[in-house]
Amino acid sequence: MLHRLFCLPFLMLLFYSHGYSQNQSYALSIHFAGIDYYGLQTGHYFLHQNKSQQRKVYWDPALQTTFTKSMTPRFAMHTALTFSGLQMPLLKNDSNYIALKEASAASTPKRNLPFIALDAGISYSFIKADKGFLHPFAKAGIGYYAHSAGGGITTFFGIVCDIKISKQVALSVQSDGHYSLSNRYQSRLQHALGLKFCLGSCSKNRPKIPTSEKVGKSPSKVRDFISTLSPAKPMHRDADGDGIMDEEDRCPMHAGTKEWNGCPDRDNDHIPDHKDSCPDLAGPLVLNGCPDKDGDEVTDDKDKCPDIKGLVALGGCPDSDTDGIADILDKCPSTFAKTVDGCPEPPVIEPPTPLIDAVQLRQKESAKRVREAAKQILFQPNSFTVDSSVFFALDTIASILKADSLLLLDIEGHTDSSGNAEKNLQLSQNRADACKEYLIQKGIEEHRISSVGYGDMNPISDNNTP
Repeated sequence: MLHRLFCLPFLMLLFYSHGYSQNQSYALSIHFAGIDYYGLQTGHYFLHQNKSQQRKVYWDPALQTTFTKSMTPRFAMHTALTFSGLQMPLLKNDSNYIALKEASAASTPKRNLPFIALDAGISYSFIKADKGFLHPFAKAGIGYYAHSAGGGITTFFGIVCDIKISKQVALSVQSDGHYSLSNRYQSRLQHALGLKFCLGSCSKNRPKIPTSEKVGKSPSKVRDFISTLSPAKPMHRDADGDGIMDEEDRCPMHAGTKEWNGCPDRDNDHIPDHKDSCPDLAGPLVLNGCPDKDGDEVTDDKDKCPDIKGLVALGGCPDSDTDGIADILDKCPSTFAKTVDGCPEPPVIEPPTPLIDAVQLRQKESAKRVREAAKQILFQPNSFTVDSSVFFALDTIASILKADSLLLLDIEGHTDSSGNAEKNLQLSQNRADACKEYLIQKGIEEHRISSVGYGDMNPISDNNTP
């Protein structure tokens, strides 16, 4: 009576697993198994070494069918039915069992006991069913076994590995340990190898059902039943909530408009942000969405004269006299002149050729010494401070000027090419003025010294190195 009552939960679990959800996949497996009624008690596991040191295999063949229903991509419920004919004596003592198996058939009464077992449990997949081709499982559950020599309740634990052959078929290998809760001598070890047939797809992809045009119209009840075997269609997602599904959204993480396939246009200049170089400032397409206030085709972020229309070659600044010098650097912006400062050169009046005398020779030598000393006058970047590193050079020039009161000095200030050209022009003027002020403090008359800054317009090299 107890055995019949225990079968009731198995039947309930079987019907529950069948009716739990019509949207999950099913599978039917057929395995050829081997049962060992000795290994779990003694630790020999299918092999035993007798007194004559011979190793023998003790196992009974079996047939097992399993019905599996996936609950989630990792969890599944299953029921299994196992049939076998056990070649075992009617004894419960394992040592006698082995001894009698080794004895001859004439001296040892044996019986071919019909064996049946019903198991139910839950399995967990270490890899999601829709990933890869190798799917290892761990499973556990309870069961009931019966044969003419007895029966009882078991609990089992095992491992399974499915190797996909196709979408519907997989090679299945499993190993279980069944532990008897009612009689410890009826525990068993069971290995099985077989095929698993999926009703649908082992990878949980929706199977293709032939249309009625190809196979003829099916009765509505048959079509309805077939439709229940198909997994539900995947739900579409809209991560950014812009009404455009992710698979059609060019920018699935940023809310946009249908006009731009789901991408935003923050500045409303009809250029989507992922193609807009200035996504927060409206601008024309020809300038990649960046603004140009003065319309000279130089974007405001690169225009040196953003409020006045100019030339691209001059960084967006105008050149009124077309002499190639921007007005902001041209000292004579309305007069054409191909000079450094944009002003025409004064007419050259050739002086009469003087007689070279000792005074002129001395002055030429003094001028040469001044130029050599001037090469040592250098400034720190962005600075016009005269520091101690140039005192000696300036003192040398001062002594030369004091020695010859007829000498006049022109001081030219320069900078490198980095930074703003207008600021560099002012910096070079400050440097020239600083040197002039130092010489005046050393006693040189102010009218003998002139100072002018040229900024970065007269480099001594190509400015390509530090």
